[in-house]
Amino acid sequence: MLERLNRMSPQQRERMLSKLPPERKAAVEERLDRYNDLPPEAKKRLKDEYDQFQQLPAEKQEAVRNMFREFSQFPEERRPEVRRELNHLRRLSADERQERFSSEEFRHKFSPADQKLLENLSGVLGQP
Repeated sequence: MLERLNRMSPQQRERMLSKLPPERKAAVEERLDRYNDLPPEAKKRLKDEYDQFQQLPAEKQEAVRNMFREFSQFPEERRPEVRRELNHLRRLSADERQERFSSEEFRHKFSPADQKLLENLSGVLGQP
């Protein structure tokens, strides 16, 4: 969505955003500003991740959305650590992920809820 908004003229973007409730419009504008501030390689990574998400079957997309909603309910102080671990797990093969999940460090570093979310998300979004 952010790429689409960026490709629009300022007038087109304003027309589209004006249809949103004020809080939603402000949130989209904030995300657009943050996106535009990213370096090109970060924008490419986000686009690649979005393309990967779009390739998932509808039921898996919905499962991922639900998991991210669950993640948004995590305490603010836990999110950065869980996000870093997810990014790490996504780069591992399935066997490497299983090894990581079995490690003592992983079991001690993350709560059972963290572990479950990380296992589920990395399984859907990670490498085969």
